[in-house]
Amino acid sequence: MSSVRHQIYQFRSEIRRSKGIGRKAVPPFSVWKYFFRWIKDQQPERNSVRDEMVWLTYPVIDFLRNYLKSSMKVFEYGGGGSTLFFAKYVSELITVEHDKEWFERLTEILNRKKIKHWTGKHISPEPSGFSGSPADPELYLSSDTHSENLSFQKYAAAIDQYPDGYFDLVLVDGRARPSCLFHSLSKVKKGGLLILDNAEREHYHEKMDALIAKDYTLILDGMAPVPFGEWFSSTCVWRKNA
Repeated sequence: MSSVRHQIYQFRSEIRRSKGIGRKAVPPFSVWKYFFRWIKDQQPERNSVRDEMVWLTYPVIDFLRNYLKSSMKVFEYGGGGSTLFFAKYVSELITVEHDKEWFERLTEILNRKKIKHWTGKHISPEPSGFSGSPADPELYLSSDTHSENLSFQKYAAAIDQYPDGYFDLVLVDGRARPSCLFHSLSKVKKGGLLILDNAEREHYHEKMDALIAKDYTLILDGMAPVPFGEWFSSTCVWRKNA
């Protein structure tokens, strides 16, 4: 099968697989408009850090490019291409990263680019005295197989040092995501955004959807293509009610 034929087959297969996944459905006709952009991003030399691109769905990427302003403050759980992407748009950016080696590499990249409005925080997990479901935000557990028996309490709570309503946007794209969502709820300003990546994973929603719905409105979701990968994913975007 030729490369283009394979890509068409893969894209069509992902549309079929994605039906019924996510809080909101994305109509197939609206997904196909990203096809050639998706093909371009499949090239082996392309990646999120090199391209300074946030690794979310294309609809959310396009939304953010229009939403972000130079006066905004952003907090992100998990650093990478998203860090370089946000740094181009906002006045203050805080990143929490659990992986020491990756954090040091990211810091080197940011320093080399002389980005001064970025604050990086490396917070490693600690041995956990709890067992249970990673869906429970009060247990600070991760579903990642490499993070078993580890607590991400200090990692998730890193945002607590900032005042309520401080951030225009919080991106949750790291470990123990239900716990990070829980700590982020009060830190987003009215009208600001709370974003969850890989939102097709049901355990992220099990305990948190009802809490989020008290103060937020879901404005974007649905399985859609993402850059640098063959598989579709879902990114949830909530706006805090005014």
